[in-house]
Amino acid sequence: MYCDEHTAAGSAPAATLMVAGAVEDSPPAEVRITGSPAQCEAIREALVVGLGLRIGACSEPQPRRDPHDNRVAVYAKVTVDAPTLALIERDMKP
Repeated sequence: MYCDEHTAAGSAPAATLMVAGAVEDSPPAEVRITGSPAQCEAIREALVVGLGLRIGACSEPQPRRDPHDNRVAVYAKVTVDAPTLALIERDMKP
């Protein structure tokens, strides 16, 4: 996995894909992605290119506790920018 400082080979720098105005005063959400290494990387890339999201620290892929489960888990800290968060909160109101 990669974080703000790193990108996968062939992708644009993560910092250029971020939207300014991230909510820095609240702690980031903690997201766990579980799947094959390729699935985890694809989901992380989708989060990086998602407007309004900022990906912070990402863990290295960790094997599952079950030895028969070939999937890995990756943990990431995700911050949603203020305009996107406001839009989501507005849409969630009954």
